[in-house]
Amino acid sequence: QQPSLDATKQRALAANLIIFNRVYVGSVPFDVTESEVSDMFGLFGPVKSVQMIAETGSARHRGYGFVEWEVPEAAELAVAK
Repeated sequence: QQPSLDATKQRALAANLIIFNRVYVGSVPFDVTESEVSDMFGLFGPVKSVQMIAETGSARHRGYGFVEWEVPEAAELAVAK
């Protein structure tokens, strides 16, 4: 049985919200922690998660990652600044 069109639209909307709530951040100094990134970007709205990409076999991040907010408006504000 195929999902209804409404259910398909709802899944697409949820997927878009996930995409629009998540923003790439780069040029992050290596000594800045995920917690500090969360605090800084929390100025735009409630942060759901921060994922700094780590070097293989190391605890040090590569200077970039992703910030995800609870609401898309916060991501829009951060990108606009």
